[in-house]
Amino acid sequence: MGKTVVVDHEFEGYLFAGYLIRLRIDPTIGNPDYLQMFLSSPSVRSYIELTARSTSGVNNISSEELRSIQVDLPPLEEQHEIVRRVETIFGYADRLEARYGAGGAVDAGVVGEGVSGGTGGAGSGGRTGGGVVGAGAGGAGVTVVVV
Repeated sequence: MGKTVVVDHEFEGYLFAGYLIRLRIDPTIGNPDYLQMFLSSPSVRSYIELTARSTSGVNNISSEELRSIQVDLPPLEEQHEIVRRVETIFGYADRLEARYGAGGAVDAGVVGEGVSGGTGGAGSGGRTGGGVVGAGAGGAGVTVVVV
């Protein structure tokens, strides 16, 4: 409950299950990958879990409760940069795990290189989307689905 996924234009027109909540993102004010990361952050996940109601042992959150989550959006270019850096760090983590295994020792210098952006300069990458969070709101853009 409360897990998110970004669904791009490749799946436009597909139907989705009634227990999912679709968020359409205005690409002029937000990045869907940034919003997905925001909604997956530990503090927001905790809020979602505290807000959820249980019916017969199954937790749910309503679209109204989801709309009430305050989303602080930095400028669009900063959202792109945040997404780029997080994806870079996750890439390093994946390579370290492949090389050393999930529980292996890692040289702190290797990790520091990933955190400081050691493999490239500043720039932006990633798709645009996000901003006003409105469950089922109309408009163009990429969709974030809350499971």
